[in-house]
Amino acid sequence: MVTVLCRTDLGVLDRDNLPAVTGADDAAEARWVSASTYDELVACAAATGGRIFAAHRDMLADVLG
Repeated sequence: MVTVLCRTDLGVLDRDNLPAVTGADDAAEARWVSASTYDELVACAAATGGRIFAAHRDMLADVLG
């Protein structure tokens, strides 16, 4: 399996109106988060009891800086 990073601009949406997140067994706890940097993403994940999977760390750090 290959992970492909995709980014999209959803415009300005109220948090309550974001599209539903549907994750398979490996992403059953996937959710929308606001993160402008990798450190922000890690902090947000930690604050909600989540984590960044090792296989995605470098890719996300590279994109988010």
